[in-house]
Amino acid sequence: MDVEIKVEYTEDIVKTAVRCFLKRSFGIGGVPSLIAIWVLSLISWYTESFEWVFPIALLLTAMVLYCSYYVRREALKRFAEFDEKEVTFRITDAALEVRSCMGEGNLKWNAYSKLWRFPEVWLLIVTGRNHTTLPTEKLT
Repeated sequence: MDVEIKVEYTEDIVKTAVRCFLKRSFGIGGVPSLIAIWVLSLISWYTESFEWVFPIALLLTAMVLYCSYYVRREALKRFAEFDEKEVTFRITDAALEVRSCMGEGNLKWNAYSKLWRFPEVWLLIVTGRNHTTLPTEKLT
């Protein structure tokens, strides 16, 4: 059974997909781990032991923030390159076919390594950094 879905992408959908991607990439323990590192670094700074912990905490936080900023910026930049924001997906038993103003193509289902499901979007992961975003409102 083939199903065709037309999706009109918006900046909000792209931002949501990026937020979900980062949330899953950093894992459920990402933010608590950063908080724990900061607490430990502040304790070590206050007690004047392990002076190296505070700069490392600062560096790790800066790296996480920059990575998050970079991924969001690049996604919005790619989104802005689309003249038309509508994408047509054709779901078949063998593959996911995609058509947009940028061209068309298809990937067999075994090319996707993971499916990350969130309430707002599904992310079909091809590689660690590449994915296809399907808004869940169109999947009902």
